[in-house]
Amino acid sequence: MMRDHLKALAEVARRYEIMLLSDEIYGEVQHDGSHISISRFYPERTIISGGISGWCGAGGWCLGTFVFPKELFWLMEPIVTTVSETYTSTSAPIQHAAISAYDDSPRATGVPCAEPSDSRSLWLLGGESLAGG
Repeated sequence: MMRDHLKALAEVARRYEIMLLSDEIYGEVQHDGSHISISRFYPERTIISGGISGWCGAGGWCLGTFVFPKELFWLMEPIVTTVSETYTSTSAPIQHAAISAYDDSPRATGVPCAEPSDSRSLWLLGGESLAGG
């Protein structure tokens, strides 16, 4: 049922050229792999936000991630600028824990639930942006 709802929402967003920001910080809490991202149905204009607080059970560990489709790379720099003026540095222990968590993920691309495969990630670590892919 959830799959059908996401697909219908994606069709409406595509028809009206709506950009989506999908907060999927708890997406990977479904350890059976059943999480479905709306980016599966509308990858070209969906930005996925996530972080280690939800899927690693690390509440309070303020380290967030964004996954941008290539069609929205132009938006990464303005977001990095805004975030760097809004948030302070993430502590070194949290950065190291996140690196370990993402390195251990077989699908690590910045966010373990990254969809589609051609997405690139924007990591916000202590105000620095690291674009990878």
